[in-house]
Amino acid sequence: MQKGIRLLLCFALLGATLELGAQTNINDDLLSNPQLFADLVRTNHAMLEAIVNKHKRNYDQAVRSGSNNIPYVREFNQLFTNHTEGISYYTAQVGPSAWYSKAGLFERYHLLMHMKIKIDAGTNIVSHEPPEFILMEVPSSWLAPKGPLLKTPEPEPVFKRFDAAQWKQLVQSKGDLSVLGIQVKTNNPVPGFKEGWKSL
Repeated sequence: MQKGIRLLLCFALLGATLELGAQTNINDDLLSNPQLFADLVRTNHAMLEAIVNKHKRNYDQAVRSGSNNIPYVREFNQLFTNHTEGISYYTAQVGPSAWYSKAGLFERYHLLMHMKIKIDAGTNIVSHEPPEFILMEVPSSWLAPKGPLLKTPEPEPVFKRFDAAQWKQLVQSKGDLSVLGIQVKTNNPVPGFKEGWKSL
């Protein structure tokens, strides 16, 4: 029983490692060599856990670096308190590293900011490209509980892309989307939005 629990823990640790990526040589080997992972599962659970924990610390430090040092991120966080943030393709092994910030607005809209970044030694973001923004109205069918699809037709949702120059306008207006020609419903929440928007 205990062996089975340890095995499940190791697979969970591997999932975290794959999600975050690798920085050290042993992490790179772990990602590219299934046999090494199998050996660690059998012989050295502590080392496997140490690899993942170190990797998680590096990732968290990189996120703090971006949150503190990228002006666009600081502006985003000041404008939208209901936000989440992180780094995709952290190790840039299968794609360029990118920062993302997301906010839920009026329990109906999902705002995404993303930009390519470069990370030094896995812990500090040293450069970034201009961000892009996507505002999307979330159809209620996306967040509906499991069961038959909703039968009522929904109007075409709001979908708007904008760039860094337009973002500056939004910042100057303190988040008033109308300066970008976007009319939003401020008092018509989508059921389930609070619980589901962060996973979009």
